[in-house]
Amino acid sequence: MSYMLMPYAVNVEHLRTPHAFTADPAEFLAWLEDLYCTGDELAPTPQSMRRLFYAEDLSDVDGDQGAVYGYTLEALCMRFGALLDSDQWASMRFGWFDRVQEELTRAGGRFDLLGLVFSGPPVSLPPIDDFPGIGHVPRAAMPQRAEELRAADLSTIDDPQVVAAIRQVSGWLDWCMSAEDDFDLVTFYS
Repeated sequence: MSYMLMPYAVNVEHLRTPHAFTADPAEFLAWLEDLYCTGDELAPTPQSMRRLFYAEDLSDVDGDQGAVYGYTLEALCMRFGALLDSDQWASMRFGWFDRVQEELTRAGGRFDLLGLVFSGPPVSLPPIDDFPGIGHVPRAAMPQRAEELRAADLSTIDDPQVVAAIRQVSGWLDWCMSAEDDFDLVTFYS
C-alpha cells in the first residue's frame, strides 16, 4: 500500500475559529457537511464538522474518533487553505521519509522531515492512533526551517528524485512565506 503527504498553506486562525470567517456560518456549515460528510468510515461526520467549525471543546470525544477529527481538519484545510503540489511525496511508503532524510542529513541539511508527519495539528484534536499523521510548521518558524533545508548541498546527492523531494518541501515553505496572507504549513500523511 502506498501513501501520500498532502501539504496545505493555510491561515491557522481560519482553522481555530472557522465560523468567524464566513458570512453565514450555518449555511456554510451545511455546505461543508454536504461536501465532506459522505458516510465513509473515516470521513468527517456532521458532528465532527460542527464541533471543529464552531471551535467546540473536544475533551469529551471518544478516543476511537481521533482519525475522524483529523480528516475533518483536513477538510477545513481544503476549504480555507491552498493545496500545494506534492507529486514528489505521492504513492510512497514511509521508508521514503527515511531515504530523503538520510540524503538530506548527509548533504548537511538539518531539517527534520518527520516533523511533517508527527509534529501534530495546529489546533486541539482528540488523540489519533494511526492515520492521518499531521504536521504543522508555523509561519514564525519557517525562516529557520527553510535555512535548515538550504544548509544542504544538493549537488552531493546522486538521486534526482531525492533532490526533487527536498526542493519541493523547500518550495512549500517559500510559498507560505511569500504569500500575502499569514499562512502556516499543515500536512497530512495518509
